[in-house]
Amino acid sequence: MPAEAVEELIEVALAERLATIQAGTVIYGDPPAVVEYWMTPGVTRELLPIDQYKPADLEAGLLGVVRASGSVVEVNPREPDAEHSHRVAVWGYVCKTPEAIAGTALNRLASDARRCLMTDRYLGGIVMDLRPDGPRETDDGAREPRAFFRQHWLARIAEDFPQGD
Repeated sequence: MPAEAVEELIEVALAERLATIQAGTVIYGDPPAVVEYWMTPGVTRELLPIDQYKPADLEAGLLGVVRASGSVVEVNPREPDAEHSHRVAVWGYVCKTPEAIAGTALNRLASDARRCLMTDRYLGGIVMDLRPDGPRETDDGAREPRAFFRQHWLARIAEDFPQGD
């Protein structure tokens, strides 16, 4: 049985990392990185369209990690390895609550997700680098009392390939 695809490992690691978000203070790593979060969102890799969720399912926020178009493998013909950039989308869904309109909740969820992922830009050593890729897209306020964002992330990997004659 072959080893799991590196793309799958990255997507699982991103979802697991985002699942560490808990409202309040979370401490990561050594040396410690202390992060304050607003929300305790759910996390899924099987994201449905926002309208298929009940408002109560979105009050604490929901983050989805899904594959995205735009991954690239760049091969150096003189080297046995290649630089592989895997592109992933992180979606965030919210619904307004008595404490916050959907836009406020959305900004908080996007901030929580970004700060969480930026505390370990190597995903425990799986990737050489992880960074946001392009602008954050939103529903532009058209979905109140619900709201969503999508932020692409680019994970760079050094990948070895078998060499033949």
